Amino acid sequence: MVALVPSTPKEKRAYWQSALALLLVVPLVIATRSYQDVMEWRSQQELNATVAAPNTSAVYAGAEWRLERVHRLNEPGSDATVIVVEFEATVSDPALFAATCNVGLTDASRRRWKPQFLAPPIARRIRPAAVERPRCGTAAIKPVKAGDTIRMAESFVTPADIADVDLVISLSTARPAYLVLE
Repeated sequence: MVALVPSTPKEKRAYWQSALALLLVVPLVIATRSYQDVMEWRSQQELNATVAAPNTSAVYAGAEWRLERVHRLNEPGSDATVIVVEFEATVSDPALFAATCNVGLTDASRRRWKPQFLAPPIARRIRPAAVERPRCGTAAIKPVKAGDTIRMAESFVTPADIADVDLVISLSTARPAYLVLE
């Protein structure tokens, strides 16, 4: 039978050198393998804000963005508010603009709401022209040229008690930067 416990000084030294090498090599391999995942995760995060003050525009991701109107639509007896946000982008770089677009609505306490897939009935009834506009995610489907202005709208369902809201726009070609239209 072969003994698995090191018995000679040479075997003991080799055993401890191997154990020490494992303690050094395993974390190094893990760090090396996870670096790409960390970089990919970072590129998907919204870290650097460009904030446009009210009634101004801001350049972001190959376009000049401007918030046009924010409509609050209250259904009687409801504890929710439908907010329809109309905004536009004048394209300067079609390659940067034609990207996956994420839109959200935030309030002062940093709560965030995603847009509704289908506009709520009250929005279709009161603001039909806004609801018919393309959404941010679908605006880049059609080919655009430099100088084109795309007018978009999104609808959100929020609690009735929220005060001021900001529109947050994030395009995949510009992350980790994102745009906040106040």
